[in-house]
Amino acid sequence: MKRQQVRKGILIFSFLLLPVTMFYLSPMLIMQGAKQGKLTPALVFIFLLFGGTFFLGRVFCSWVCPAGALQEMLFAVNNKPASRGKATCIKYFIWGLWVVALLLTIWKAGGFSSFDLFFRTSFGVSLTDPSGYSVYYGAMVFIFALSLWLGRRSFCQYVCILTPFMVISRGCSQKLKAPRLHLEAETEKCINCRICNNNCPMSLDVNTMVQEGNMENHDCILCGACVDSCPKKVISMKMSSDQDS
Repeated sequence: MKRQQVRKGILIFSFLLLPVTMFYLSPMLIMQGAKQGKLTPALVFIFLLFGGTFFLGRVFCSWVCPAGALQEMLFAVNNKPASRGKATCIKYFIWGLWVVALLLTIWKAGGFSSFDLFFRTSFGVSLTDPSGYSVYYGAMVFIFALSLWLGRRSFCQYVCILTPFMVISRGCSQKLKAPRLHLEAETEKCINCRICNNNCPMSLDVNTMVQEGNMENHDCILCGACVDSCPKKVISMKMSSDQDS
């Protein structure tokens, strides 16, 4: 369980840093920069996230994401699995609208004319005035309410605009059979205790994935909770291509 302790410690640290880093992760700031013809660090971050996910999957979600940190801290209040129905498609609808709006904004501005490393920040710090904190606390309240209402990591499940970028990147990695971080399972060792299901922060049916011999799921964030909680060590995490699996 040491890996999970380290992971959660890093998540909490990332959450505490959010007043500094928030604007480097903000889709809203990307749009504001695009209106002025400015390429912002938040857009560069999305490209880096896309590239990193190609090889490492959604480890950003499980190890670094401040929103993920807040949601996992709220497991102590509401640890019920989030429903994984058609509502999970909402995030793709939001993402599609945002991408179209961004492309139109970039076109209207005539493209990017400059790169502003510290766009809307004060000496690199995101939140330095009351108006910034109103956005910050508004986002926190929204994530808090969603988690209390719908369960584990419900913001990730239904709303997160970064998820589609990572899902597309992961899909490209699979199609190209590139070396990538992934889960593997020895089905014959499974005793169907379903401890993996109980420990999955994304509410995945890991037990069924093991039984079917297919450990790939676009909502898996590769946190390793199923690996570390399995009493029979059925699941492992490896870096390899499909040819090596």
